[in-house]
Amino acid sequence: MNKITISLIYKALLFLVVLVMAICVATVPVDAESATTKGMVTTRTVSEYDMIKSLQSKTDLQLTQGGYSKKEIKQIRTVTQAKEKYGKVTYTVSYSKMKYKKGVTYLTTKTTWSWSKKPVFALKDIIGMTTSSAFTKDKGSTKVVYYLYGNKNKKREVTSQKVKTNGAGTGTFIRIKVGKEYDKEAKTYRKIALSGSMTVTWSVNGKIRQTGIASNYGHSVLSLTPSVSFSATGVSMGFTPSISCLSGDEAYKKAKL
Repeated sequence: MNKITISLIYKALLFLVVLVMAICVATVPVDAESATTKGMVTTRTVSEYDMIKSLQSKTDLQLTQGGYSKKEIKQIRTVTQAKEKYGKVTYTVSYSKMKYKKGVTYLTTKTTWSWSKKPVFALKDIIGMTTSSAFTKDKGSTKVVYYLYGNKNKKREVTSQKVKTNGAGTGTFIRIKVGKEYDKEAKTYRKIALSGSMTVTWSVNGKIRQTGIASNYGHSVLSLTPSVSFSATGVSMGFTPSISCLSGDEAYKKAKL
C-alpha cells in the first residue's frame, strides 16, 4: 500500500468512528422512520417538540450554566402545547457526481431544509455542511424562502446570502434569521423562513475516489447568536451555545468518483 492509500483508509475509518455528527452537544434522538436514503439524497427529520423536551429534561442549574436567565428558564418550563402543535424540520444532503481533472478532484454538494409549519421559536437557526476529506470551498449559493405569517399557502419571498466558511474553508454554513418584521398586533413575525437550500462546490488536489458528506440543521431555542465550528479533520461540526441550539443526527452520504 502506498501512503495515499493508507491515508484514504485512515480517513474512511475516522469518519465511521464519528458517524453521528452532533451539531449541538445536546443531541436529540431521531426516530428510525425519520431517516431515509434514496439515490444520492439522505433525509433526516426532527421535531421542535422533541428539542424542547430535551431542554425541559435538564435541571435549572444546567440551564443556568448554559446561559439561560431565570425568565428564559420559566419560559422553557411553561411550554406545554401538544406535540401536534409543533413543526418538524426535514433536512437533506446530496451530491453531484465527483469529477477528476488535471490533478484535482471536484465535488458539488447540496443541503436543503423545510419546516412542516412555523416553529414556536422563530429566532436564528444555522445549517452547516462538510466532507470527510480535505476538500475546501470554491463557491457556494443559497436560497432562503420566507412565507407570510409562516403559511406556505400565502405570499412568499425568496432571498439569498453569502455562504460562510470555517476551518480554512473545509466547512460551510449560513445563519438563518427565521422571523422578520415582527407584528405586534398579531404577536408573530410577518415573514418566517420555512425552507431553503445551500449548494457548495469543493475541490482538493489529488484523486479522491470516495468521501463522506454531511449536513445538519441547528435550531435555536431562546438563543439569538448561534455559531459553528468544524474539526481539523473536517468530519464533524458543533454549534454553540450548545445547550440552546439543538439538532437531530447528521444527514450523511458517501460520495464516490
